[in-house]
Amino acid sequence: MHYKDVMFSNEQWMPTSFEKFYYTTVWHFNEQGFIDTIRSSYYFQSDSLVTSTLIYEFQNGVKVSGQYFDYSGVMTDLYKITWSDKYKYTTITTDTNGIKTFESISWLNTDFRDNKGEYKSFENGKLVFHERYSDLFDPKGQLIKAEFINLTEDKTYVVLYKHSELDKNGNSTITTQINITDGTIKKMTIRDLEYY
Repeated sequence: MHYKDVMFSNEQWMPTSFEKFYYTTVWHFNEQGFIDTIRSSYYFQSDSLVTSTLIYEFQNGVKVSGQYFDYSGVMTDLYKITWSDKYKYTTITTDTNGIKTFESISWLNTDFRDNKGEYKSFENGKLVFHERYSDLFDPKGQLIKAEFINLTEDKTYVVLYKHSELDKNGNSTITTQINITDGTIKKMTIRDLEYY
């Protein structure tokens, strides 16, 4: 669950209300440990929760494409994923008419974690947003910092990831993202991990 309204209490960040999350995300991992399905639920209006789904397809254990289904269950976007090598891939997203809406390049570290990248959004064939990022991990593999360069507006900002709770496997269950450039809370995420 993701929260925007948070407060600092008892030396940790917490939501002002656990009922006031603004969206939830459920990631399903395949047997190889890769995300194969993402279901995101948003509050469209105060009491109206809607869900979209992204389903990835794999060939020879490698993610190669995906289909995005909107909140009404209609497929609206197609993803094509091209690997340059085992640590770098490009994703091109098009609508069902073949018009590009999004493009990203991702570089993975030796643990196959997303380490840096850039992404671009398009509207009617025109570039409307372009950003680069670079991630920093601690020795235990927890993401602790990300540096962003918004190339559209020529701005940079830094986000710290404060992990206030870990589960028995060392995975973060409560994380607060703090934009230290402008002093704002980007969001707080509370994760309930189910291992299978």
